[in-house]
Amino acid sequence: MYDRPMDRSALLIDAGYLLLGAGGVVLGADRREDIDCDYAAVHDALSDYVEDHSGLPKLRTY
Repeated sequence: MYDRPMDRSALLIDAGYLLLGAGGVVLGADRREDIDCDYAAVHDALSDYVEDHSGLPKLRTY
């Protein structure tokens, strides 16, 4: 269907699931309201990880 290789990536983050899962493991929190998060730092870290491991620049984040 498409004969061009992929040249960009998209990052899709379910913030609620991510925060509750990480908060449970790291903080023992069982409610999202109990977690304070630096969203910009999380976005930057995940973006860097995706770009480093895929070798593709990120087009956008959802």
